[in-house]
Amino acid sequence: MSSTNNHETGYGLISRCAARITDMATQIQRSHTMGVPHGEHDEPWTLGFHRVVDRIYMPVIPAGYARKVAAVFKECDRIKRSRVERARDFSRS
Repeated sequence: MSSTNNHETGYGLISRCAARITDMATQIQRSHTMGVPHGEHDEPWTLGFHRVVDRIYMPVIPAGYARKVAAVFKECDRIKRSRVERARDFSRS
């Protein structure tokens, strides 16, 4: 795989997404260390959490950036689903 095209491939998208999630988790951990209390949601992967934070983030996040992040997650989901389907097909043969 060419390093120049790495960001255009699924691996590049997943790598960028993972790096951003890792950085976000690190920043949250640092804020707790500095005295910021935990939020009301203990499960930030749930729909309920995202409904709450959507009202906080969307007014301040530029729409273009939000679309790019959404596209990264959508592509990660597409890649994951295609690999799961290929694994199922392989296991059936």
